[in-house]
Amino acid sequence: MSGVPMTRRWFSVREATEITGLSRDTIMRLCRQGRLKYSRPTPRSTRILAESLENLMRVLN
Repeated sequence: MSGVPMTRRWFSVREATEITGLSRDTIMRLCRQGRLKYSRPTPRSTRILAESLENLMRVLN
């Protein structure tokens, strides 16, 4: 997958928007719908699982 360094396990929402080209609102909606696996280590931080982001990129391409 081009552009996504898969050596990392998690990506921030900002990084996910840059990688996918989708808006922050769309990324958050996909998280709420269960289409992206995520973690909220703190109330102000959301992390997207790299594997989940990779699967989304396959669908988008």
